[in-house]
Amino acid sequence: MDYEVDYLCRLLGNFIKKSEPPVPSHSIDWPHLEKMAAHNLVMPIVYYSIGDSILPLKCNQRWNQQAIGIELHHARARAATLKLCRILENEGIPTVVLRGMALAQWLYPSPALRPMVDVDILVAPNARHTLPTILEKWGLLPILVLRSQFVYKIDEVVFEIHWSFLTPKRYRDTIDAAGWLDLRRPLPGWEGMVFGLSPENELIELVCHSFIHHELESLLSLVDIGLAASLDGLDWRYISDWCDKHSVGRLFWFTIAFVDVLFSLGLSQRTELAEVRLPLIQKRTFEAYWTPLFAKDTRTHFFHRKLNLLHVAETPMIKLRQVIRLLDVNQLGRLVLFRPEKG
Repeated sequence: MDYEVDYLCRLLGNFIKKSEPPVPSHSIDWPHLEKMAAHNLVMPIVYYSIGDSILPLKCNQRWNQQAIGIELHHARARAATLKLCRILENEGIPTVVLRGMALAQWLYPSPALRPMVDVDILVAPNARHTLPTILEKWGLLPILVLRSQFVYKIDEVVFEIHWSFLTPKRYRDTIDAAGWLDLRRPLPGWEGMVFGLSPENELIELVCHSFIHHELESLLSLVDIGLAASLDGLDWRYISDWCDKHSVGRLFWFTIAFVDVLFSLGLSQRTELAEVRLPLIQKRTFEAYWTPLFAKDTRTHFFHRKLNLLHVAETPMIKLRQVIRLLDVNQLGRLVLFRPEKG
């Protein structure tokens, strides 16, 4: 692990723990750090943590402009989200705001620290039949209709309205998140009818989405998970029981353990986690997920990540679908023609 990688992980870990940021060495390679931070969408956190007093002038200017751009995008997305949620709630369709838009003002000190591309909304599965007609009355038409979501563009903000918690077939039928709408809560700091998941369900959702959809490929999503997992008062027994019931326990606890080690959070030492016990450090597998974050991926690491997908599959049907997916010509082609990502 080179110095800049180690420094970035320590800085993000301290951000999650609300500790003072580490002081960078005078010999730090700022362009290298900037490239990694930009690749992983955590540049705003780095800028917020270390301030502008020690940054090179050009870095300071670029990072400040990016922070302003993110803040403006959030303001626009916030207004459009409130507009959409009001329409749906008034029409009798309960909504929940997921991930970036919800986390930006709930878990992060400032919305400008949590970049996002689009806004994710969860509705009940039966809403898929009436939602398009309702929104059409307001002059809103989908720009895409996918197998588990509608995509709309409202006031230049892209919305993905999901009626299925997970898209991949190997997990989609095992999890019914409709009950989560019954446990939703008003999001702090919002005007009007904007709701989020309970803290426990938000953490489950973050882990499942990051692992199943993206194979833990972004530091930003891992920071999200670290922040949510570090909250005081979480009902870990509920989380453990829910994950066991829906056959995602192995992938959930693997991800929590990986985040714990990556950012040195000390979650494994918390008394409230004593009953569920995080898995032991799996050095080779952890390394396979660590390397692509910092553009150090290899074919061997790629192969170990694919093997881990089989390891975390808890039911015969999930395992079978995972095997079929791994034997897909595109997956085999990626392994044979593997090219490390440049960062």
